[in-house]
Amino acid sequence: MKALILTVNENILNGLEPNEVGSVLSRLLFTKGVEIESEIVVSNSKDSLQSALNNLNADVNTIIVLGDFDTTKNLEIKKLISDYLGDSLEINAFSEETVKNYYKNSNLPLVTASLNEALIPKSANPIENTSSYHQGFATYANGKHIIFLPMELNAVKDIYNNWFIDYIEAKFSKLYLTKTFKTFGLSKIEALKLLDDLLKNKNLIKLLIYEHDLELVFVVKYSPLSPKEDVNAYIKNMCERLKNFIYAYDDSSLYKKAFELLKLQGNRIAIAESITGGNIVANLIKNNEGIGNYLVEGITCYSNNSKIARLNVQPHIIDKYSSVSAEVAYELAAGLLQTCEEADLVLATVGYASGAGEKNGLVYIAVGDLQGIHIYKNIFSGSRQKIIDLATNSALFYLIKKIKQNDINLEQMFDNR
Repeated sequence: MKALILTVNENILNGLEPNEVGSVLSRLLFTKGVEIESEIVVSNSKDSLQSALNNLNADVNTIIVLGDFDTTKNLEIKKLISDYLGDSLEINAFSEETVKNYYKNSNLPLVTASLNEALIPKSANPIENTSSYHQGFATYANGKHIIFLPMELNAVKDIYNNWFIDYIEAKFSKLYLTKTFKTFGLSKIEALKLLDDLLKNKNLIKLLIYEHDLELVFVVKYSPLSPKEDVNAYIKNMCERLKNFIYAYDDSSLYKKAFELLKLQGNRIAIAESITGGNIVANLIKNNEGIGNYLVEGITCYSNNSKIARLNVQPHIIDKYSSVSAEVAYELAAGLLQTCEEADLVLATVGYASGAGEKNGLVYIAVGDLQGIHIYKNIFSGSRQKIIDLATNSALFYLIKKIKQNDINLEQMFDNR
């Protein structure tokens, strides 16, 4: 299965909004073994949409169209798709009932205009979405599967879990088996250099790599008929080369994997954040039910006075080395160990998220325990928010490395095919 994700949205096209829904859907399909030929954003006009649909690569067999959050614009997009199909729109009874049930179950008055979401091409089958009133559809024309989905993150996730996986397996019975793992801190170019000879194997094994900031998702695709020993040898060879960067042998996020390892080891952690401003703690709490058993304390010590008063950082250390330095990162981590006796592990961040000059993007991350504290120096680039996010994810990766102590059991992933 080779798919094209086509987003019809003026704001995303003009760089006013990120294409979060498209990125998440691409990653979800990627880990299922679906090859994403490209992700395209076009304007909500007949010429733009038809140009994109008429200039597809011949081997693309699935077109996924992401609509608009606005119901009126969504209707325009569906009309354009219907025209492309040589079809017409009509109210689908199932979709109409789903829209009405959404309002009923939400204890909200029905908005009549939202019933337009039940309009789909006559030849199409409805795709149920219960998380909102926006609805989808799927059809087949001109040798292509055409799938229309709402521009809503929760809706796309629900549809992926409740419809998309079954659809893929039903329509594409010759799917490959897949194995997914994830790395951090390695670029796609660097990975391709490390794996160069493995990309030319003769065992019907295919490698897909999806890049997002400092993370890479690797999907190894192989035929069910491929000899088990060949597949295992291939994956083991890859992992040996990438072992310093691997943090998960599945599609887990950094937040999930950090929590999983804390829980597995029975470790408790205290965190001091300056540049990340509570972002690490907030996301650990938001994404992991039960984190309270393993997160002892989170301190946002943004000012120098806070660092001195809360974690006993010595003023002369700040005066001599500045508040953004390896020495201050170390002092924060040491202060956590000193003041928070319940913690087995500590994590601290300092850095510059914005500003002029060569120091912009400079970040120090400290991670350790009573046996020792390690300081990592990083230099990131991008917007203020981008630097904060990169610092947050890097800190979690260093925490994962600390818990694992660089002792990754490669054999664990080979016997579960």
